[in-house]
Amino acid sequence: MSETTYETSLYDTLEVPETATQDEIQQAYFRLVRLCPPQRDPERYQALNEARNTLLDPQRRSEYDQTRRSGPRVRVLVDQAALAIDRDPQKALSLLKSAVMLAPDLPRPRLLLTQLLMRNRDYVLAERQYQWLLRRTPNDEALRCKLARCYLFQQKPAEAEAELKRVLELNEAHYDAQLLLARIYRSQGRTRELIEALEEAIFMDQEEDFSDFNALLQLVMVYIQNEDEKNAALTAHRLLDVIPADKVGIAADAFIRTAELFLNEEYYVWTRQLLLHLQELPLADEDPRRVRFGELIHKSEIQQEIVRLSKDLLCVGPIQQCFLTLYQDKSSDNIRQSRMSSALERIQRETEALPRQVLQQLAYIRREYPLISVEQDAFLGTLCQRALHCQAVAEMQTIARPTHMPAPSPAPVAKEARRGGLFGRILSAR
Repeated sequence: MSETTYETSLYDTLEVPETATQDEIQQAYFRLVRLCPPQRDPERYQALNEARNTLLDPQRRSEYDQTRRSGPRVRVLVDQAALAIDRDPQKALSLLKSAVMLAPDLPRPRLLLTQLLMRNRDYVLAERQYQWLLRRTPNDEALRCKLARCYLFQQKPAEAEAELKRVLELNEAHYDAQLLLARIYRSQGRTRELIEALEEAIFMDQEEDFSDFNALLQLVMVYIQNEDEKNAALTAHRLLDVIPADKVGIAADAFIRTAELFLNEEYYVWTRQLLLHLQELPLADEDPRRVRFGELIHKSEIQQEIVRLSKDLLCVGPIQQCFLTLYQDKSSDNIRQSRMSSALERIQRETEALPRQVLQQLAYIRREYPLISVEQDAFLGTLCQRALHCQAVAEMQTIARPTHMPAPSPAPVAKEARRGGLFGRILSAR
């Protein structure tokens, strides 16, 4: 029931008092319809029907009574709350609570209140409001979908799944419900159901187009995560085919955000595979997005080498620690700088003491870790020169040392030690 006001009261239309019972309303309706049949006055007949239908429904009658009594005041409160939501959420919350107290059966203030509660992350109270609204309109798909989101925010996947399935019973072509179900299946590792839900969402309108972009992108990610390279490649081509020329930039930004998400979560292999599958996107060579694609691919490959280096038992030592600190350490700058300084000091000592072993390790790093070697070429080159210098110095010292050392002079015969003090007394006692 809308919050419109009536110039003529519905009670006046049926010529009954506001305290009239349902039987009295029904009797008044039949009496007036006999006096004014639809053929004689169709507008009057329609007004009688609207009044009867509203006043015989307890919920609609309560809403109507509250609208007549408090409607103008409630509208003012709701309008003020709508203006204050962004500037002063607490004020908006107070205004909406007042509106609900004045007219508890009106839906508009409750709808706005629920939106505000969701924004404030007060999901328990928001859930109560959604349930109240659904008791009033149980077949409202949008409300049920919003309640499912509310459940997900509260870590209630079973309740959310039940609501979403109810939405799909009401409307099997509800796109958002399928995507939310896919989100639940992903979090629970239900891969087969996840793929089915995404495919259902994609084919809901019987054709693949840009509206299916998000579902297709998620499907590519699922196949990559499950190491299904064949289906990942096929789905990537499907995804690229639905991107129109005027949406290429939007698609590229979405790909970059997804790759950065993978990278931040340290899924380096997935990042590289995703970008390699999608690098056929028609971007100009000078487009910064294409440059970013290349940067992310390179960074994921570097991080793959770093992960391998961290597990390499043939490269244990300060050089390995230096690279791990440089690429993996997410501590504060001060801590990272301290750890790096400590590793560099150890490298210097090891280079001076064991230059040959250091040179061997540098050759091993350049052979086994080419990307790191290229990126850290200056550092490795300086370290190699230092090791060569230390090795040369060590060899010169070996050459300069005489091959035949003079025989040592015989040690003078020691006189018998005078047995004094604590140790003397112990020896004398023996």
